[in-house]
Amino acid sequence: MWLLDSLWRLIQQALSIQETHEFLKKIIPKTSVALDEGAKGRSEGIVAKTISRSAIAKLRFEDYERHAAKCRSQ
Repeated sequence: MWLLDSLWRLIQQALSIQETHEFLKKIIPKTSVALDEGAKGRSEGIVAKTISRSAIAKLRFEDYERHAAKCRSQ
């Protein structure tokens, strides 16, 4: 239930990219469903959907890390 409450708060707020990345690191520091050893327990991210599935978004660590690297290089 904590995760659902946290996701609902995330949806209700206009968080920055950095805040969303920090939120993801906090709620899913490692995967609980590893498919192979290659991922080393690392989570790929989450899929956020509205109840009606009219809106679906993938929140992927790789995308947030790429954005952070781009910001650091500028």
